[in-house]
Amino acid sequence: MEEYHPDQTFREILEKSPILERIDIRRPNIEVSNLWPEDLLRLNRAENLYYIHLNVPDLNFDTESLVALLKVRTLLIEWSSG
Repeated sequence: MEEYHPDQTFREILEKSPILERIDIRRPNIEVSNLWPEDLLRLNRAENLYYIHLNVPDLNFDTESLVALLKVRTLLIEWSSG
């Protein structure tokens, strides 16, 4: 299993592990940019990705990429702010 460090970003995690089926990142010290839907769409190659839980700093993210992501995959997405 890949070891992750608190100073990593969500994008770096996806680059290291592009075939994740479940993403559960509740720690606020993992940086999640407002491009997380685009990063997920571009970098995750898992056909069976079914669950995402992210701690996003705010709800100001690229919703067009989120819509594009949901057109490709049916996901259960949860997020917490702060």
